[in-house]
Amino acid sequence: MLIACLSVYQTIGGAFSTSAGQAGLVNQLLKELPRTAPSVNPHLVIGTGASELRNVFPPDVLPGVLQAYMVGIKAAFAVALAFSGVAFLFSLCVPAKKLPSHANPEDVPVAIG
Repeated sequence: MLIACLSVYQTIGGAFSTSAGQAGLVNQLLKELPRTAPSVNPHLVIGTGASELRNVFPPDVLPGVLQAYMVGIKAAFAVALAFSGVAFLFSLCVPAKKLPSHANPEDVPVAIG
């Protein structure tokens, strides 16, 4: 049961954190691009992706696009840091119990079958 709960929480947490990080990146990118590169279509930047920016945009607007991308990346890292902090705080709520020790080999349950 514990493994099933852990798997569900890990999957849901991964999905939420990924989508929240992506939303933070895109929102900050859309907010920052009109200031740093006003002549660039923001939807083209979002659709291009980070690895192809240098191939798609001319050198005169590339510094503004990269500056806006850096603001978006910082927002995505902030979201990841927030999720990590919340996970750490939740981990403090888990009770610390000592596991039973089986010092005597006769006390260890044996599976027959």
